[in-house]
Amino acid sequence: MGTDNQDSWKWPVTDFESLLIVGASARAAAFSALRAGLRPWCVDLFADADLRSRCPVQTIASERYPHGLIEYFRKAPPGPWMYTGALENHPEVVERLSRERPLLGNPAEVLRRVRSPMEVARVLKAAGLPCPEARRSAVDLPANKRWLIKPLAGAGGVGIGFWNGANANRQRVYFHEFIEGTACSAVFHAFCFPGQISDSHSSPSPPASGREGLGEGGEHAAREPQPPHPRPLSPEAEKRGEKGLVQLLGVTQQLIGEIWLNAKPFRWCGNIGPMLISLSLRKQLQILGEVLVQEFGLRGLFGVDFILHNDCPWPVEINPRYTGAVEVLEYACGESFLGEPSPVRGRRLGLAMVGKAILFAEQDFRFPDEGPWTEVLRCPPAIDDLPAFADIPTQGSLIEIGQPVLTIFSRGNTVDHCREQLQMIVQEVQKFLLP
Repeated sequence: MGTDNQDSWKWPVTDFESLLIVGASARAAAFSALRAGLRPWCVDLFADADLRSRCPVQTIASERYPHGLIEYFRKAPPGPWMYTGALENHPEVVERLSRERPLLGNPAEVLRRVRSPMEVARVLKAAGLPCPEARRSAVDLPANKRWLIKPLAGAGGVGIGFWNGANANRQRVYFHEFIEGTACSAVFHAFCFPGQISDSHSSPSPPASGREGLGEGGEHAAREPQPPHPRPLSPEAEKRGEKGLVQLLGVTQQLIGEIWLNAKPFRWCGNIGPMLISLSLRKQLQILGEVLVQEFGLRGLFGVDFILHNDCPWPVEINPRYTGAVEVLEYACGESFLGEPSPVRGRRLGLAMVGKAILFAEQDFRFPDEGPWTEVLRCPPAIDDLPAFADIPTQGSLIEIGQPVLTIFSRGNTVDHCREQLQMIVQEVQKFLLP
């Protein structure tokens, strides 16, 4: 099924036999699809037990991912497809796969621009929005700032570290100004497509100078220097937040490099939310979302990771897809964001926050037969209910050091309460994982 017309899919996608979901991990998006009344058919690196109990799933070997996905596209039942984590770093693969069936998400031409640190920085600076400084070269980096070294095609915080003057010889990296603050994620839904926005496209990008860009950030470091203040927004920029092209669905606080989850520094390992935010921050995020949609033609769900400093969002990464933070907001408000778009989506928030944490392996081991997660497999909760555990490996699976083990959920009245609940559950789980 060709996709020359990128707007060829329309809601409701229940008109199709299946929704093909592919990515490093498809479980969160697949459960969201089930809650929306869709029929997911999945391909990912794990094919975890709880996912297999709910819908068809195929495992793709890591050495064949993502270029080997084409084989599975030809096996899957008819219907559109969507991608999850890290596939946004392979626009050539997205382009090829989109020739096979309609894409529910952002196409390759959008990915090439919105995943370019230099292009995103240029757009944000032109709009008068805050943006960390970034450079392609370590030559003449100002010594009065702290700098992170990051992969150009990063995901989940892997490969990020502080630049120490001796690790600048890595390939395909850039240098990003460290911003002190709290790591957060905002989730948006864009209501329109690129062709429907008459004034959305900027002029062709100028050649990269190597002195712009942005990427993903972390929250643990010394408290100086302080970031600069962005210049005040112009009246034109203020109006860009009033066009109604995008809906802010919610904000979560990120868990980054948490030692109690065996995560390396800067590694993403979960979210807690929805956060209560000020009207000022909400307005700033709305303007940011509108600018991104107008300039890049983003469609559907997308996320923005940012550092919150003095109630000001400093964007550090654009994730043009279903993100790990989405299901936290979905469980909190009791709906699926993969359902038909609605102006009131995300507003039916409960009294409790939802916490999601990913536990990583501190050494190689075989996943045990029994543990606190077993009840989820024996008696799965209703698909609308928050599970205690998710991404549960099959019994006896080899989990290697540094790999994700499983996902843990909790509810709490505050971010700190959620974190405490998660920490207690992790302590109990650890007793079953290692002798």
